[in-house]
Amino acid sequence: MAFKINKKIIKITKCLYKFKCLHGKVCSGCKNVLGPLGEDRIFVKPSKGKSQDCSYTIPYGKSYVCRCPTRVEIFRKYGV
Repeated sequence: MAFKINKKIIKITKCLYKFKCLHGKVCSGCKNVLGPLGEDRIFVKPSKGKSQDCSYTIPYGKSYVCRCPTRVEIFRKYGV
């Protein structure tokens, strides 16, 4: 399933993973969304060692916070 996200959001996102998430192949670093955190962040439970590669994720307890504009919009729009 391909996700449709506003081009302005994609343009401001600097993605190391070539926007895999737009094609339903959610990056292993942020595939397990635990829930929203305000308007522009989501809680994620990354696969082992994957989130450290992404500049949009920051550690928060045993989880991480994802600030990727594209990934957050996918969650807001599609719930995944």
